[in-house]
Amino acid sequence: MLSKPQSKKSAKPAPGLLMTMSSKAESPAPAPKPEPRLYRVIWRWHFYAGLLTLPVLLTAAVTGGLYVFSEELERVIYPRLMFVEPQPQRISYNEQLANVAAALPAGSTTHGISISDDPARATRVSTEIGQGRYVSVFVNQHTGQVLGQLEYDRSLFGVILNIHRTLLAGETGRLIVELATSWGIILIVTGLYLWWPRSGKAPGVWLPRLRGKSYVIWRDWHTVPGFYFSLLAFLIMGTGLFFLSTSHHPPGITEAAARASHRSSAPRRSASSLAPGAWYSCPGSRRCPARRDG
Repeated sequence: MLSKPQSKKSAKPAPGLLMTMSSKAESPAPAPKPEPRLYRVIWRWHFYAGLLTLPVLLTAAVTGGLYVFSEELERVIYPRLMFVEPQPQRISYNEQLANVAAALPAGSTTHGISISDDPARATRVSTEIGQGRYVSVFVNQHTGQVLGQLEYDRSLFGVILNIHRTLLAGETGRLIVELATSWGIILIVTGLYLWWPRSGKAPGVWLPRLRGKSYVIWRDWHTVPGFYFSLLAFLIMGTGLFFLSTSHHPPGITEAAARASHRSSAPRRSASSLAPGAWYSCPGSRRCPARRDG
């Protein structure tokens, strides 16, 4: 008789091993540690304040960058006013100022004279022809001919500087720029708090990551360069805020005149002793016997 084949019994794992395997399979992944509440609050302030102040800060950055090169660009834009044919003789500065006074309306005030050591450059005289109307008059230093006038508020860089300071909105615009600049400093401080590493080997702290989720890459390219440029940005906005709150007039005109007006005891120079390559202030006078500023 054939024997009945015996069924093979499958080997059963040990009870302890089964429990270990099932516990590993069923245990969920550890939940990420939530950010502190203060971090979330500062992140929201940083994000929304950045969105609100970005248009103003970007406008101030672009116009300020352009104004840095105003002297170089003005030579290209206004060559007929700023350059003359070099000649061996040079007339006195008092005579040049007298020719400027004759070309201006009655009651105009000369605030200063800019003298170049380049014989091909014209003398630039800064004047005020009315309440808040500032004009630069250019004179041929060799012949005394008045070459023309450039009104500050209507010149290219006068408009650029007014945009930089007031957004062409007067006192209201100036307050908006001051407020946006102040919030820019707060953005730097909150950005440094958000950047600060909270673990010993946190990636994307000193160098931005190039691989990973797009959100992480964009965040690293915002935070890491932001950290390295934070000190420079703080200095630019801090000093800009100071000058914005203390200066409301064309540069090189009433600032120099104001400094000279507070030095009434300073010795005066004769016109023949004026040195080329400098700015001299003549507050309230049409003559230079002037005080040197700088």
